[in-house]
Amino acid sequence: MPGDRTEPTLQAWRYGQTQAERLVAALLHIEEYETVDPQHPLGGPDGLKDVRCQKDALTWIAAAYFPPTPPTFSDIQRKFEHDFAGVAKNGAQAFAFFVNQPVTISERQTLLNAAHGTRVEIYHLERVVALLNAPKGYGIRLEYLRIPMSEEEQWSFWSAMNTDIARKLAESEKRRDYQIQTLDTKLDQILLRTMDIHAALRAQPSSLIGSAGGERPEMPTATMSVTALGTYRRPPRPPTALDQPAIDIGQARDAARRSSDGPPHRCAPHRSGW
Repeated sequence: MPGDRTEPTLQAWRYGQTQAERLVAALLHIEEYETVDPQHPLGGPDGLKDVRCQKDALTWIAAAYFPPTPPTFSDIQRKFEHDFAGVAKNGAQAFAFFVNQPVTISERQTLLNAAHGTRVEIYHLERVVALLNAPKGYGIRLEYLRIPMSEEEQWSFWSAMNTDIARKLAESEKRRDYQIQTLDTKLDQILLRTMDIHAALRAQPSSLIGSAGGERPEMPTATMSVTALGTYRRPPRPPTALDQPAIDIGQARDAARRSSDGPPHRCAPHRSGW
């Protein structure tokens, strides 16, 4: 069976730290951690945080320890304490530790005691194997451990994926219904407040709204017909200088010249033979 190869392949890890951190990020996804953010899987200072993520309203720091040969428990404990310091350094509240080696129950308790009450999840060899040999982990196992799926595992994988998609769609529908209900509640509150303001305005005397009965004053012309309105005409105003017709400047100049020159001068007729 393909699953029989999972444990020895993990325990004798040959794919380096980069693939180990990416495998951890993929496992966090199927464990329903959110906003999974690998820091520097390709190398470089990561500030004591291989992966940063969220779950149960807590910020988690995840660390991967995948040695290629079996270490001692002292090595595992030393690595745990070293990476656990990243919780306080990065303002997190919880710690997830992934190791590709067996860790006994008593050894796990020793690690938990070193956390001094901080929430800790230890993903030891058997726990990681169980995740990878489950239907939701078959794809991750194929990608990072190069272990193919059998025909039965393929059917199980796609069935699990379909179920997961249906669950997420149902959760999305539920969130949408909640948002609509919240919006309806806010609209009802706005309507009630508007009605309260209207009632308060009607209860107070006003020049526009009567205090008795709340009747509005009626304008005198509100009930008059168009014919009746047409009988009311404004009286004509007296004429002003602005109403006089405009005077042509050229004509006024010629008239002024004629009045100053007087009548035209006539010469005596010329007689020859004087």
